[in-house]
Amino acid sequence: MAASQDASLVRVPVRPGDILVLATDGLFDNVDEEALLDTIEDLIEGSGTGASPQQLADAIAACAAGLSLPL
Repeated sequence: MAASQDASLVRVPVRPGDILVLATDGLFDNVDEEALLDTIEDLIEGSGTGASPQQLADAIAACAAGLSLPL
């Protein structure tokens, strides 16, 4: 198990409309930044009205699961 001193603390300015993705290494070890952005953009643009946080979380989880499972 990693020690707390191994954790990262990052400060990033945010603006209205920004989307924050807070996740564990289970996501970030399996989904690269481009795939993550594509997943989010596809859902937001495809809905025409935006997407709820739950819809975004479900889509991101499905993407990670699909990439982490053996072929």
